[in-house]
Amino acid sequence: MDYDKDDRIDEWEVLKWNDEHRPGKGDFMDWTPFKHPTLGDIEIGGFNPKFYGQNPPADLMETWARNEAMFNLFLAQQLPQVKITEARVAAGTEAGTFEVAMTVTNEGKMPTALEMAKRVKMVRPDTCTIKLEKGQELVKAPRASRGRRRRLKSTGSSPARRSRRAGSSRVPARSR
Repeated sequence: MDYDKDDRIDEWEVLKWNDEHRPGKGDFMDWTPFKHPTLGDIEIGGFNPKFYGQNPPADLMETWARNEAMFNLFLAQQLPQVKITEARVAAGTEAGTFEVAMTVTNEGKMPTALEMAKRVKMVRPDTCTIKLEKGQELVKAPRASRGRRRRLKSTGSSPARRSRRAGSSRVPARSR
């Protein structure tokens, strides 16, 4: 709590908040005189650094951990959800070739990359890959762009076999 409204929380404000909201909980140890073998007379006390600098007080740990977990689950639900919403395979213009067309969408609430990250080239563009089966080759691979099309060519011996292979190609979508 910023009691003096100076946009920072000083130690006295932490102590005041502790006195008002957590009296007798043992968060603050009274200053106690101590004879140190090298330093001589000193005082030991103050906030337990384990519970103010690193962790919440022990009796609040479960609540804070639950809140952190709930926030992380909420955040995960906001992440990009890249999905192939449509995929089509059609006969290509050349014999034994097939054209694969797909629509990829992000159904999540966050983009796959922030615009600023794109501007400063911190991220790679979203890409889709086609995993080819044995006997297939990529005939044409245009540069990455929206609405791109790729044709698959099968090297099998019969048209039925070529068709089956082309239809079994998997098209995983990936965002890097």
